[in-house]
Amino acid sequence: MTTAQITPFLFEGEHTIRSIDRAGNPWFVVADVCNTLSITNPTMAVAALDEDEKSTLSLTEGGPDRLIVSESGLYTLILRSRNATKPGTVAHRLSLIHI
Repeated sequence: MTTAQITPFLFEGEHTIRSIDRAGNPWFVVADVCNTLSITNPTMAVAALDEDEKSTLSLTEGGPDRLIVSESGLYTLILRSRNATKPGTVAHRLSLIHI
Protein backbone atom coordinates (compact mmCIF):
# COMPACT_ATOMS: atom_id res chain seq x y z
CA MET A 1 0.00 0.00 0.00
CA THR A 2 1.36 3.41 -0.94
CA THR A 3 1.60 6.21 1.57
CA ALA A 4 2.26 9.84 0.81
CA GLN A 5 4.16 12.79 2.24
CA ILE A 6 1.44 15.18 3.34
CA THR A 7 1.92 18.94 3.15
CA PRO A 8 -0.89 20.88 4.80
CA PHE A 9 -1.57 24.51 4.02
CA LEU A 10 -3.77 26.80 6.03
CA PHE A 11 -6.18 28.88 3.98
CA GLU A 12 -7.05 32.18 5.68
CA GLY A 13 -5.90 30.83 9.03
CA GLU A 14 -9.01 28.71 9.29
CA HIS A 15 -9.19 25.94 6.69
CA THR A 16 -6.53 23.24 6.46
CA ILE A 17 -6.17 21.57 3.06
CA ARG A 18 -3.72 18.69 2.82
CA SER A 19 -1.74 18.29 -0.38
CA ILE A 20 0.38 15.45 -1.70
CA ASP A 21 3.13 15.58 -4.29
CA ARG A 22 2.46 12.97 -6.93
CA ALA A 23 5.02 12.79 -9.75
CA GLY A 24 5.84 16.47 -9.22
CA ASN A 25 2.20 17.61 -9.24
CA PRO A 26 0.07 18.66 -6.28
CA TRP A 27 -2.96 16.57 -5.39
CA PHE A 28 -5.44 17.58 -2.69
CA VAL A 29 -7.50 15.65 -0.13
CA VAL A 30 -11.12 15.93 -1.25
CA ALA A 31 -12.53 15.89 2.29
CA ASP A 32 -10.48 18.99 3.14
CA VAL A 33 -11.49 20.83 -0.04
CA CYS A 34 -15.16 19.99 0.47
CA ASN A 35 -15.02 21.03 4.11
CA THR A 36 -13.53 24.38 3.09
CA LEU A 37 -16.23 24.86 0.42
CA SER A 38 -19.06 23.62 2.68
CA ILE A 39 -19.76 20.72 0.32
CA THR A 40 -21.41 17.96 2.35
CA ASN A 41 -20.90 14.95 0.07
CA PRO A 42 -17.30 14.59 -1.20
CA THR A 43 -18.06 11.39 -3.14
CA MET A 44 -20.80 13.10 -5.14
CA ALA A 45 -18.62 16.17 -5.62
CA VAL A 46 -15.91 14.20 -7.43
CA ALA A 47 -18.26 11.90 -9.35
CA ALA A 48 -18.46 14.24 -12.34
CA LEU A 49 -14.72 14.92 -12.52
CA ASP A 50 -12.65 13.44 -15.32
CA GLU A 51 -10.83 10.22 -14.44
CA ASP A 52 -7.43 11.97 -14.64
CA GLU A 53 -8.58 14.55 -12.08
CA LYS A 54 -9.42 12.12 -9.26
CA SER A 55 -7.83 9.16 -7.53
CA THR A 56 -7.49 7.47 -4.16
CA LEU A 57 -4.47 7.18 -1.93
CA SER A 58 -3.66 5.96 1.56
CA LEU A 59 -2.27 8.87 3.55
CA THR A 60 -0.90 6.69 6.34
CA GLU A 61 0.51 3.18 6.50
CA GLY A 62 -2.44 0.83 6.83
CA GLY A 63 -4.88 3.72 6.77
CA PRO A 64 -8.00 3.94 4.62
CA ASP A 65 -7.83 5.18 1.06
CA ARG A 66 -8.79 8.83 0.68
CA LEU A 67 -10.21 10.59 -2.34
CA ILE A 68 -7.73 13.04 -3.83
CA VAL A 69 -7.98 15.46 -6.75
CA SER A 70 -5.40 17.00 -9.04
CA GLU A 71 -4.92 20.74 -9.26
CA SER A 72 -7.30 20.76 -12.22
CA GLY A 73 -9.83 18.80 -10.17
CA LEU A 74 -9.42 21.23 -7.29
CA TYR A 75 -10.27 24.20 -9.48
CA THR A 76 -13.17 22.32 -11.04
CA LEU A 77 -14.64 21.70 -7.57
CA ILE A 78 -14.16 25.35 -6.64
CA LEU A 79 -15.67 26.72 -9.83
CA ARG A 80 -18.66 24.38 -9.67
CA SER A 81 -19.47 25.76 -6.25
CA ARG A 82 -22.46 28.08 -6.20
CA ASN A 83 -20.39 30.68 -4.40
CA ALA A 84 -17.42 30.73 -6.78
CA THR A 85 -18.61 33.92 -8.48
CA LYS A 86 -19.80 35.69 -5.33
CA PRO A 87 -17.07 38.09 -4.12
CA GLY A 88 -16.26 37.66 -0.45
CA THR A 89 -17.17 33.97 -0.22
CA VAL A 90 -14.62 31.29 0.64
CA ALA A 91 -15.07 29.66 -2.78
CA HIS A 92 -14.41 32.96 -4.55
CA ARG A 93 -11.33 33.72 -2.46
CA LEU A 94 -10.01 30.18 -2.87
CA SER A 95 -10.42 30.40 -6.65
CA LEU A 96 -7.98 33.32 -6.67
CA ILE A 97 -5.18 31.29 -5.04
CA HIS A 98 -2.38 30.00 -7.24
CA ILE A 99 -1.08 26.71 -5.90
